[in-house]
Amino acid sequence: MAESSKSKDLLDTSDSEHSSPKVKKQKKEKKNVGENSDKPVKVLKRKSENTNSLNALTDEDGNEYFDIGRSRRVAMSDFKGKKFLNIREYYQNKDGNMAPGKKGITLNKNEWENLLALADKFDFSEE
Repeated sequence: MAESSKSKDLLDTSDSEHSSPKVKKQKKEKKNVGENSDKPVKVLKRKSENTNSLNALTDEDGNEYFDIGRSRRVAMSDFKGKKFLNIREYYQNKDGNMAPGKKGITLNKNEWENLLALADKFDFSEE
């Protein structure tokens, strides 16, 4: 029988001496990065495009929002008597008006509080 190493195990699958042995590679275990870790998640730092835009603005319909950069807005909304925080990307439509993109995220009060509680887990510093 052939000698085994860390990366390969040689297996003899036949009785004849003329056939070549098959090679079976060992699989490496994947590390679960970020799961059950006390270290903060490293996030790439981006330069803010619009640092002066943290003042409340009003859209064409009179709704108050905050521009957070890269055509993204944060606003409060009401749906069926409940308040939600909406984060959406906007684009300029054919009429020249700003319109919301197809995808966005809506957080209820509980989800928003959970996100705030996690804020200190993220590290935006450069390495």
